[in-house]
Amino acid sequence: MDKIYLFIFLIISCLVIICTGYIIYNNNTKMDTTNFWNINNLPDGFGTGYFATPNGSIPLYPTQYIQNGTFKGYFEVMNGFPQRYQFLVMALVNYKVVPFYYNGTINSTHVVELDPKSTDTYAFNITDIPDGLNDVYFLVFLDPFNNSSSDDYRLTTEHLMTDVRFNVIQGEANKPNINLSNFTKQSESSNSIGDILVNKNYFNSTFWLYQNVTKNDTINYNINTQNDENKSRTFAVIQLLDYNQIPINNNNSEYVYYGSLNKSEAGSINASLIVPNSSGLHQLAVIIFTHPYENLEISPGNYDYSAIAESSIRIGLNVT
Repeated sequence: MDKIYLFIFLIISCLVIICTGYIIYNNNTKMDTTNFWNINNLPDGFGTGYFATPNGSIPLYPTQYIQNGTFKGYFEVMNGFPQRYQFLVMALVNYKVVPFYYNGTINSTHVVELDPKSTDTYAFNITDIPDGLNDVYFLVFLDPFNNSSSDDYRLTTEHLMTDVRFNVIQGEANKPNINLSNFTKQSESSNSIGDILVNKNYFNSTFWLYQNVTKNDTINYNINTQNDENKSRTFAVIQLLDYNQIPINNNNSEYVYYGSLNKSEAGSINASLIVPNSSGLHQLAVIIFTHPYENLEISPGNYDYSAIAESSIRIGLNVT
């Protein structure tokens, strides 16, 4: 086990997650990142940038006002590793995966492959965004189709996602009405849970990494999280099976779970899925988002970055 934790530490140390769209905001001051983004200076890691122009001269700020239900711009993916890698890109509008235009096609997921120490930029366009204030997320997964059953690899996969969030406003900035469900709670946070831990037992620190399963069986499990802030925190939770969004429970149509926890509380959600009927390895990932629908712009030109998106370990389900 000590070797596993050392392996995780080394991987995390190497994964420098850089989100260029978030480097540049504070009191309307733009940092000079020209030298940083010189291709020879790319750090080991991966990241994304979001721009209003194809040359990257004008950034997309976290609060965007749109018309005609359309949010568009340019999306840069960076591979700072010395190896060639695939990246899977998806967009969510109000915590639901949506098809969108990216890299010349319209789909719910897009895969790009980048050479070592390289970047690439593509136009994106999301349509049919409703009136009001909307949370739009981009999620990018590194090495999405690695089907290794190794415990060492599975333990690193929670760190192989990066994200960016926008408040996209059309018309009045009215926030959606959401119903907060009740977590199964314990009175105090557990350091063993972290931001998100998916397993078979409430508040248990045992990792669920890999399992041999049977076609069309139902699997029950728990999604555990905690609030380590000094105030109450709201959450939105989704799950992805092979990067397709599925309901939180197989017996209902609820694709997004909204809940809240008070300071120092930990909570758990009962979740389930139906095993696919195709043989081979399938991957389950649960994504948790904090502070849904809260304003990112706290004053003109100043943005709050406390909202986060965290991925669980990618759990391998081997269908036999």
